[in-house]
Amino acid sequence: SLRVKNIVIEQLRPLNQDPAINWGVKDKSYSYPSGHSAGATVFAMLLAELFPDQKTEILDIGRQTGWHRVQLAMHYPADIHAGRTLAQGIVRRLKTNAAFQHDFEKVKAEVQLQKNSITREICHLELQSHGHRRLVPSGNHQ
Repeated sequence: SLRVKNIVIEQLRPLNQDPAINWGVKDKSYSYPSGHSAGATVFAMLLAELFPDQKTEILDIGRQTGWHRVQLAMHYPADIHAGRTLAQGIVRRLKTNAAFQHDFEKVKAEVQLQKNSITREICHLELQSHGHRRLVPSGNHQ
C-alpha cells in the first residue's frame, strides 16, 4: 500500500493573506502542497501513458489545473510545483506496485481493445460513405 506522510507546511493561502484578493472564500486549510495539482498530475501522467497520441494535450490539462488554482488565489506557484513533484513520486511508486501494474496492464488492454473497435467502425463508416459494401472474410456472414 502507498502511504504519504504529512507534508503540509502551514502556509496560509494567498487569498487568506491578502484581503484585497479574497473573493469571499473562507478556506482555512493550508496551501502547500497543492492537492489539486498533485491529483491532476497523477491522472494526467497515467492517462498520457494510455493515450500516447494525446500525451501533450493531456499533460497540459494537468498543468492547467494547477495554474487555475494560482489564478483563484488558492495557491502560490511553489505549491503547484510541489504538487507536481509529489505526483511524479506517487506515479513512480505506483509503477513499482505489483497489484497496480497488474490492474494497469488490464486497463491498457481494454483501452487498446476499444481503440481497435472504434477504428474498425470508422473504417466501416468511411467505406459506406463512399458507396462500398462492407468486406466480410469468407465464412463470416453479417
